[in-house]
Amino acid sequence: MPSDRHNLLQLIDRLFSESNDGAGPTSSLASTPKWLPSLFNRYRDALVDANRLDFGSLLHFAIRLLTGHPAVARVVRLSWTHICVDEFQDTNRAQYDLLRLVAPGRHHNLFVVADDDPVGRIVRQEVLPYAEAEAQFIGYDIRARGLSPADCGLLGRTNRVVLAAAAGLRSVGHKTFVRPNTRDFDSPVLGVLAEALRLANSRHDRVVLRRLCLEWERLTGVVIEPHAVGAAAVLVGGDFLRAWGDVADGVAGAARKVLQRIRTDLVDRLDFSSAVDWVLDEGWWSMGTRDPELLNWEEIRTWRDLHRDIVAKRRSGITLNTYLRHFDRSPKTPPPGAEVVQCITLHRARGVEFKHVYLIGMAQEVFPSYRALKKGAASAEVEEERRSCFVAITRAQETLTMTRARRYLGYAKGPSQFLGEMGVG
Repeated sequence: MPSDRHNLLQLIDRLFSESNDGAGPTSSLASTPKWLPSLFNRYRDALVDANRLDFGSLLHFAIRLLTGHPAVARVVRLSWTHICVDEFQDTNRAQYDLLRLVAPGRHHNLFVVADDDPVGRIVRQEVLPYAEAEAQFIGYDIRARGLSPADCGLLGRTNRVVLAAAAGLRSVGHKTFVRPNTRDFDSPVLGVLAEALRLANSRHDRVVLRRLCLEWERLTGVVIEPHAVGAAAVLVGGDFLRAWGDVADGVAGAARKVLQRIRTDLVDRLDFSSAVDWVLDEGWWSMGTRDPELLNWEEIRTWRDLHRDIVAKRRSGITLNTYLRHFDRSPKTPPPGAEVVQCITLHRARGVEFKHVYLIGMAQEVFPSYRALKKGAASAEVEEERRSCFVAITRAQETLTMTRARRYLGYAKGPSQFLGEMGVG
């Protein structure tokens, strides 16, 4: 038995996802080791003895419960008469088996939402000698096919790959729009305001607190440690935003006006609309800065339009929670403009579609990445990249072109295993 406990746990989780009962072979492996069924059963028994379950075993034991106790299954079906399943294309075998137990009949009120099957689209594959040629090929191909650049999307696994490809497209005369990948706004003033609003809505959220500290450092250069704020919050009823304001106090210059407004409108009272109005309509003038590194005027106009739209549609007493719900679902970046090729990382690709998609970097150790492959072929990292690949494919409405280079950064790379799994390698 291997000594790598991390990979063994991932393998056990894979058995759970396959709806394996601990007796038969696993479909993830060409041959099932003799020790694996015993390990799986001992792990399952240990969970029962400790009265603890992980996510995979929750599915496993739910299936056992409904299969072994028909009366319980009938009660569940009577309780849940209407079922909706989102992201159905990501359903694993265990989830599917559980769903069939909860909704076994053809006439059960079951509704599923999923990306459609890519079969039916035109799928093309191109192999280029090196990465720079990969991007340039796409630029020439768009022209040769007579496509409108606005109908085309270039998707890549990482921001580095996408930025390099965008540069390649520009080198052959195309305009590009690279969607931001890491934050709502490039302007740190707006980043601070956005995270302060979120923390005002959820005063004990350590994740939001950490993001607010990072945005504050971008704006001021001052490092505020989240654990220091957590300690200070003990003295103010656990209120992270109030404690953060106390720790941040003392900053000078333009940032001080932002801090004062946050403390007045979001800490001492919850008048979030005034805080947003002040920053977007007049505050940036009173801060005495026109530095584009601190405030991007296009981003100000984008948030201002979004803010007014949300407030205008819900005039009567909109709450901060409702405001943030609509704010977080809305795009924060300016529109890409006319006749540009949009370049997007896979993690930002959900919810967007193009008539023609170019999926680049379909090479082993590029996609899936070398780091993911080091974790093992059955690792959660490789599985997550496989899901990202599926999402990318389903962004294409009419045609999908997958490209790869034979060499990246001077190293030879073979075709991605995902191409073989799709039957196009």
